[in-house]
Amino acid sequence: MLCKNCGHTLEEGATVCSNCGNPVSPSEEKIQITYEDEATEYVEPPVITESHTFIEEDDFAKKINDQFNTKVIFKNGEELVQDEYDMEEEEESKKSYLVWIFIVVLLIVIGVIFYFAILPNIMVSNKNNNNVTVDDKNTGFSSEEWTNKEFRIDGVLYKINQDYSNFANHGWSYSIDDEIKLEAGEKSDDTIRLSSSSYKDNSLVVGFYNSSVKTATVKDCKVYSVEVDNKDQDKPIDFELPGGIKMGSGALEITSIYGKLEEDSITYDEVGKYSVYHYTSGDLVLDLYIYDNGGLQKFHLEEN
Repeated sequence: MLCKNCGHTLEEGATVCSNCGNPVSPSEEKIQITYEDEATEYVEPPVITESHTFIEEDDFAKKINDQFNTKVIFKNGEELVQDEYDMEEEEESKKSYLVWIFIVVLLIVIGVIFYFAILPNIMVSNKNNNNVTVDDKNTGFSSEEWTNKEFRIDGVLYKINQDYSNFANHGWSYSIDDEIKLEAGEKSDDTIRLSSSSYKDNSLVVGFYNSSVKTATVKDCKVYSVEVDNKDQDKPIDFELPGGIKMGSGALEITSIYGKLEEDSITYDEVGKYSVYHYTSGDLVLDLYIYDNGGLQKFHLEEN
């Protein structure tokens, strides 16, 4: 018999446990322990299984965020914390920004190339009857010879025997009082002046020639002569002749390009202190007025 309190084996008839001193209840059950020589049947111990909770990716991210205050983001199947995600997004944003900058710069470069290299060639006009190309700016001469009949005013290329419209298209016009009619084949004298809003007191002196077979006003005629006189002008007209001859050019520069003249081809004016160099070629005449003080100030080009 065993003590109910401590489990000690009691002697037969004991009323008090000799081990713990606890009273023995009369109703105490007797526990019989027997030992058998044969092995007792092995009983499989109970299997204790742990309960595992599987967390979805979103729940797992939330749990990590709650524990470490770090936001976890899943992108393309990869797990990224918020800082890594932000850095990746920032890098992508920078790349996109640089791409746009490159595109804008490329468009600007293309625009500049178009404006300075291509557009001037597109804007070339061919309005004269002598197949002379006229451009508003930076048009070069077809030759350095003055006998090519070309000259430039304000950077625009003109040529003797062009239509008057070539001058009118660039702002040169005559007074209504000079609106005259010419018979077929008739020439005007050099008294018609073309004025421009760019020059208040200065003007071009031109001669008109009616090359048609019927009477026409000067606006439908050709210009066969032109004269520019910048002497004593507050705002001289910007002109240039073939070979780079322009206002201010001296006698040595002119003769080195157009050639030396015989004495009878040079007129001296001691009062005005200038020399007139007369160049001729067939019906074509070029007079250059070279002053002792100021160089070339006036030229007259005419085809008779």
